[in-house]
Amino acid sequence: MSGGYSATSVAANNSITVSGGVIKGYVQGGFSSSGSVTGNSVTISGGKIENLVLGGFSLAGDVTGNSVTLKGSSIQFSENSIIYGGHSNDKSKVVTDNTLILDNFSGNVGNFCNFERVVLFISSLPNPGDDAPVIILHGNETTLKGASLSISVGNWGNVAPGQSFSLIRANDGVDFNANGLTLENSSISGVAMQYELLYSIDGNLVNATVVSSSLNPQAKALSEGRIVPLALTSQAADLVASLGVNNAALAAMSGSCTTRPETFFAMAGGHSHYDTGSHVDLSGFSALAGVSSSIPEATPLVLGAFLETGWGKYSTHDSFEDAPSVRGSGDSSYHGGGLLARWDMSNAGLRGVALEVSFRTGSVEEDFSSGDLTDGVGNGARYDLSSPYYGAHAGVTFSRNLTRTVSMTGYARFLWNRVGKERAIIGGDEITFHTLDSHRLQGGARFHYEAAPTVRPYAGVGYEWECSGTSRAVTYGNEIMAPSLRGEREPWKRAWCSG
Repeated sequence: MSGGYSATSVAANNSITVSGGVIKGYVQGGFSSSGSVTGNSVTISGGKIENLVLGGFSLAGDVTGNSVTLKGSSIQFSENSIIYGGHSNDKSKVVTDNTLILDNFSGNVGNFCNFERVVLFISSLPNPGDDAPVIILHGNETTLKGASLSISVGNWGNVAPGQSFSLIRANDGVDFNANGLTLENSSISGVAMQYELLYSIDGNLVNATVVSSSLNPQAKALSEGRIVPLALTSQAADLVASLGVNNAALAAMSGSCTTRPETFFAMAGGHSHYDTGSHVDLSGFSALAGVSSSIPEATPLVLGAFLETGWGKYSTHDSFEDAPSVRGSGDSSYHGGGLLARWDMSNAGLRGVALEVSFRTGSVEEDFSSGDLTDGVGNGARYDLSSPYYGAHAGVTFSRNLTRTVSMTGYARFLWNRVGKERAIIGGDEITFHTLDSHRLQGGARFHYEAAPTVRPYAGVGYEWECSGTSRAVTYGNEIMAPSLRGEREPWKRAWCSG
């Protein structure tokens, strides 16, 4: 079986996958009779292999840059099977730069030959005293000769220092030190945890001992992404508390009959930068539509109900003193509805003063991905979550007409927003994201221009203080570093258009 074949030219970038059956012939990623063989791959995850496995094979050419991947524990090799990274029948040709990937592989093989790199991925921590998962039955002076071995890990969790385990065992007579096998990375990490290992070669055994385990500081990037649903639904709260309540009141009071429900809507969009200890950039759009009506017995009281939706794209940026920077990105959206009320207190002797409240609930979705934060085999971290959200606000406004078409509104508000707790499996590690809460105080003024009965653009200036807004998460009992929106927002100006 061959992923690619050439009689006289190059066999390059071919692949073959075996997942079951009985294979009596050669399994080779690429083959050429007289040309070079390069960049080919073989992946085996099951079946019975009774002959040779070769990443690349040439009768008379160079064989370079090929790979063989063995996955899982369902592969059965014959006792005399040999796994080659590459092989050329012409001994004068170059055979080099080939890679062996053992992805949670456990089993017996005859021998491994002509590999310059060996990557051993172990998703679960071996038990002390267990035999090595990889056993070589008929090794010799060629076994992994001159190769370098590195380890990648999965969800090991918290590991006590001093725990030792075997990685590879060969038959008696093999000396990995004499064969020139070298051990590379002593510091390894998954998405959530990082480990310091001490490797040792004892003749025909390759062993490892855990020196330390600790939280991966880069895991903070996961919580950075998780703060976005709170920021997006907080922007939705701003829309309800400002234009939503205002437009509901205008619609209710402008109808020909004050008891008949009138429709209203509002929308807003823009780009926001959030300092969280690192930072998040969010470009989003929010909209709402509903009906409102005034109460006959208390005309200044307006009640409304509405549906809301919004979406946004974001990027996160995290820098660390003791680890590489991590960038992430994703999308977030929400759908929900709510109730609002506004009581104009002019009839109570407080001309231009009104009290306003609202309550909202719905669902917010978010996806996050990062190619900088990876698991043990290089897969980027990602998650997709859906959470309930809740929000409410209470405030007071003071309004004055400056001209026939220009008005000013001052306001002071308290806004509460909550996004529910969720769990995610990321790179094999379970991450629990705690409930997110936002408690904000706002004050400022807006100046409206009535361009048309249903079009009222405005500009405003204001001040905001976030009292909480912290994104907390935990993995294996360890608290991940928490980004936060807490603190002062710089005085901001916005131009919104609504109906």
